[in-house]
Amino acid sequence: MTDEPVQQNEPIRLVTTLYPLEYFAKTIGGDLVEVTNLIAPGVEAHDFEPSPHHMRLMKEADIIVYNGSGFEPWMERALDGLNGDT
Repeated sequence: MTDEPVQQNEPIRLVTTLYPLEYFAKTIGGDLVEVTNLIAPGVEAHDFEPSPHHMRLMKEADIIVYNGSGFEPWMERALDGLNGDT
């Protein structure tokens, strides 16, 4: 076992659902993260329905950051759909 830090060659892939979450992830993660926001400006987050493309992005993500507390009810369904694949 070594005490040397692990070298990460690829950025951590994050998927966010809202612009503020995207902003925070990019600000905190800097060059260590690649952030993709699912919901375009002007789209109501609570009414959003992910496309197959969005589902693929979530499946390939290392981390998914979203607002819980029932604001995005579609996310629980999407995560259930990914459950067997993640």
